[in-house]
Formats: sequence, C-alpha cells, structure tokens
Amino acid sequence: MKGRTHGHDDFTGAGAAVRCGPGVTFEQAREANRLAGEMVQARKEAEKGATGAAALQAKAETSKAELEAMKAEIAYRVAYAQLAALVCE
Repeated sequence: MKGRTHGHDDFTGAGAAVRCGPGVTFEQAREANRLAGEMVQARKEAEKGATGAAALQAKAETSKAELEAMKAEIAYRVAYAQLAALVCE
C-alpha cells in the first residue's frame, strides 16, 4: 500500500496485477472506472449545446454513460475487495 486515494488504499505495486475477476486486474478495473467517469463528463458537456431532438438523444447517451460508470465502479469495488483480501492473507 503506497498511499490513500479517494478514501481507498492505493494498490499500485506488483500485487495490483493480481487477477480480480474474469480476466480483469485491479489496475484495469481502476482505469475502466476512471474512463467511465470521463465519458459521463463528456456526455454532460455534449448535452449543454444540444437542442430539440438532439437534446433528447444527448440525455439518453448521458444516461447510458452513467449506467456504464455505475457498472465500472462496482467492478472496481469488487476488484479492490478481492485485492485487499489477498493483501491481508
């Protein structure tokens, strides 16, 4: 454990490469979570300039991005818990 980020331990050492699910490492889950958050922000920015039917489509795309972000956060939390369990063994 090298430090604290967002209230979680920052597992960035060799142990972080431990597989935390079906083919996903902790680092991959963390990166997917970060990217999903960035996508939500980009979709919200796109919503600001949209009007009419395009605004509805933009809102739908933002909702999809938010759903994917929730899934990514869950995967990250599961990977974190699995890695923490391995570290504590």
